[in-house]
Amino acid sequence: MKKFFMYLLALVCSGTISAQMPSIASADNAVVFQKLRIDVKIVGNVASSTWTMTFENKSHRTMEGNLTFPLGEGIAVDNYAIDINGKMRNAVPVEKAKATTVFEDISRRKVDPGILEKIDGNSFRTRIYPIAARGGTRTVSIGFNEELTVEDNMLKMNIPLAFKEKLKDFTVNIDVIESALPPKIVNSSQFVFEKAEQTYSLSKTFKDYIPDNSINIVIPKSSNVPEVSIQKLNNSYYFLANVMIEGQKRVKPQPKHITILWDQSLSCESRNLKKELEMLGAYITKVQPATVRLIAFSNDIIEDKDYTVNGTDWSNLEKRLRATIYDGATNYAPLKLKKYRTDEFILFSDGLANYVGEELEIGRSAVYTIASNPKSNFSLLKSIASRSKGEFINLNVLDTGQAVDLLSTQVFKFLGVKESRSENNGALLLSQNTNEYYPSIPTAVSNNILIAGCVANYGQAITLQFGYSGDVTVERTIEIKGKTTDKLDLSRIWAGKKIDELDMEYDKNRKEIEELGRRYGIVTRNTSLMVLEEVRDYIRYNIDPPAELRAEYDQLRGRTPNNKNSFEQSIFNLEYLLARLDKWYNWQTPVVKKERPINNSVKNNNKFVPPAIVSDNEVTESSFVMEDNSDILEEVVVVGYGTQKKSHATGSVSSVHSSELSSALSGKVAGVSVTNAEEKKSVSKDAVSDASNKDISINVQQAENNTIPTSVFKPHVAENRKYLSTIENADDSYIAYLECRNEYRTSTKFYFDVAQFFADRNEKEIALRILSNIAELDQENYELYKGLGYKLKAMGQHHAASYVFKKVLAWRPMEPQPYRDYGLSLVDEGKLQEGLDMLIEGITRKYAANIPNLFRGVQEIFFTDINGLVARYPDLKVKEDFRKYVKPVDSDVRVILSWNLADSYIDLHITDPNSELCDYRNMNTSTGGQFSSDFAGGYGPREFIQHKAVKGTYRIQTNYYGDNIQKVAGPAMIMVEVYKNFGTFKEQRTIVAVHPNTTKGSMFDVGELVW
Repeated sequence: MKKFFMYLLALVCSGTISAQMPSIASADNAVVFQKLRIDVKIVGNVASSTWTMTFENKSHRTMEGNLTFPLGEGIAVDNYAIDINGKMRNAVPVEKAKATTVFEDISRRKVDPGILEKIDGNSFRTRIYPIAARGGTRTVSIGFNEELTVEDNMLKMNIPLAFKEKLKDFTVNIDVIESALPPKIVNSSQFVFEKAEQTYSLSKTFKDYIPDNSINIVIPKSSNVPEVSIQKLNNSYYFLANVMIEGQKRVKPQPKHITILWDQSLSCESRNLKKELEMLGAYITKVQPATVRLIAFSNDIIEDKDYTVNGTDWSNLEKRLRATIYDGATNYAPLKLKKYRTDEFILFSDGLANYVGEELEIGRSAVYTIASNPKSNFSLLKSIASRSKGEFINLNVLDTGQAVDLLSTQVFKFLGVKESRSENNGALLLSQNTNEYYPSIPTAVSNNILIAGCVANYGQAITLQFGYSGDVTVERTIEIKGKTTDKLDLSRIWAGKKIDELDMEYDKNRKEIEELGRRYGIVTRNTSLMVLEEVRDYIRYNIDPPAELRAEYDQLRGRTPNNKNSFEQSIFNLEYLLARLDKWYNWQTPVVKKERPINNSVKNNNKFVPPAIVSDNEVTESSFVMEDNSDILEEVVVVGYGTQKKSHATGSVSSVHSSELSSALSGKVAGVSVTNAEEKKSVSKDAVSDASNKDISINVQQAENNTIPTSVFKPHVAENRKYLSTIENADDSYIAYLECRNEYRTSTKFYFDVAQFFADRNEKEIALRILSNIAELDQENYELYKGLGYKLKAMGQHHAASYVFKKVLAWRPMEPQPYRDYGLSLVDEGKLQEGLDMLIEGITRKYAANIPNLFRGVQEIFFTDINGLVARYPDLKVKEDFRKYVKPVDSDVRVILSWNLADSYIDLHITDPNSELCDYRNMNTSTGGQFSSDFAGGYGPREFIQHKAVKGTYRIQTNYYGDNIQKVAGPAMIMVEVYKNFGTFKEQRTIVAVHPNTTKGSMFDVGELVW
């Protein structure tokens, strides 16, 4: 099976839109659009659209499809269907994590599930499997509702079409229901509406056609009378009220000092720079501030500078903004707005904060948030504006004049609803406290506003209040009565508007959002829509079926035992670990007498190898001299191997933690992290008697009886790549990187390699900026994020790594590995108790039944992690029901292999000093080495552990057995953690994070550990 990724940038929003259209990324462009049908139904100010798309697989391999598309602000997706056995089957709402688990479990059986999920911003992704080889097709339909805005007494809608290739079939059907005046298509004579009763309809089909022009619909509005549509559902009345209103402009105090927050992350290249600068120029010309401060940022602050504006001349600032280099991820954390004295902030960003800091610290001044990218996170940008008493300005739907008005005037807003009376057979009733109206927060109004409500009584009269800054200046009263409609599901529109508002504070409202998503069948951050092929699967996974399968479902369920618990309430078996661990721990290595001559050596090294990148204040870097009988060598010594041309050592890890100078000795090789848990200085009777005051490499191969043995880790030298040579030989390596990026833009390996290149040159700031681009390459791609987390961990960026692993856990709570990754990252941050609790949670919580089977044996690694942590920090609190599992696990050698890809298989090979190979075939060596249980679910970890090490060299290798799926995540990123004295106060850790050779069956030399 091979996976392709289709990016349907179908931006169906009201107003003028920067259209982005379908593009399909697959091997050899094997998967193409074959057919497209667009059905639009417009009732009042709401358009209900359904896009039905057929894809053809031209390759000779079966495909899984990922179709990703962003929608405009406030648009909710409430319909999804795929073809099953030639017939479209509707989806049902399922909690997101469960839907993902079910989808992946069924996919392994090679049958037909489908899932639609919401990812970052207001983007959606559907996963379809399988698409048969050699001309096989699959059809998917996605439906959503959107509000249409009014300009110049015209409702406007844009259907963006900009295909570059022919479609076999292209069909457009548009119905405008109960319109008093005829609608028009303004840019094409091919489309003509015809009237039948109260509906204007348009239907057109094309063969072998390239739909390369957007369809722009305008519908005249006949009056300013409020339009109310009603739907009765159960004991409530849902309504939509469209109110035409326009407030008078009020000038606000003009700012003298403006601060621009300019997001120059990689994804912001897609912003509409032309429109942003037009708006900014018009605003500066209008208010003529004395100074404009520019704070440019991506993963960190890049520039903080004041620009003087001479009247309407802002050319210096404009020139700087036009020359912006977009690079790195988006991180709001460094923007501490409280420390800046300014009249207002203007934030230009897509809101896709995907690196370390999602929350923007609000200061004393208002923040105006500007969105010009259709893929923006509108909820976050609206939240920032609302919390700071600023305004959200969506340039995707507003023109420059409207945007400048929002910036330069007090905004006329809908302030809320004042309930007045209800009618029941002529009698007045008190309003019900169950009534809900959205929007429920102050909302800017230009020409009209659409109110969605749910009331208990027909005929309820409500008063809409409008004004400025909380001051009510206008009231409009409407009655909730009139014709009911069956053309639109008003309850879903109401729920969608409520979810959109709750989503501004997602963490606070996540449970309510999930409940609304399930009840009304709306895709949310934590609710997906799902289609299963077999009725038995709906029963097996305890998922309510669509209406067309209900009868068969009920009949079959009556003959099928309730198996809910077998799928949803399984845990890992920990009991067997106790006996196995005791047997391993008490195993004795046969004693073999052997002469052990002293063979210590100290070697001068006049050629300086660039030091490892380290976190601030975490390492003492110094020449090291050991005085006679005063100190012993107790640290991992890392020997770096530079290339012949320059002294760049290769690898991935580079943080060293030490509190004592004597334990700060480490080889200076980027790509290796040495962490020491020992806090007290140890003294031996014997010691190395002489050392140079220059940088040294020490290799103690065999020691005298009373000296503590030393480990030497030799990392593998990574292969050289063409772009690295280009960057290395350039006069300006960063500019050379940017030029190379044009060719390797979507290559994860490129960013990892180049980040390491700059890390080796001790250019930490640039290295981290380049590395953070990984977060920008694909939305909610947990495999990319896992690889990014490994690299950050390797570089000693523990806070950033912790953020990344927390995101992965939020996306993948159905698997144990994210709990381990996040728990250990918390430990690295110094949050020991939180880390321990997370590790215990990961191995004791309930999972779907297939998970303990898929990752059988992963509990061994958790078990060792937890006990090693408790041994080093005995004051940590262990949950009472877990205390029986606390056992000693101290080990001379421990090696852990993890990787970032699912459905892939990588094996760990350890060859001990006696040349005995320990792997999945030989899991217990004659000298006491033990290999963890083998499982093929992907990710790892694989573990080798030895209580008492054997003198000599341990060779560490990986074997890439391959995968059965090609992903955007690219080649696997592996992380190898090498421990000495694990589970003791002398514990030391070395980390290597690299891309291995991914040729099937290939061996990759990670390095050697010399004991």
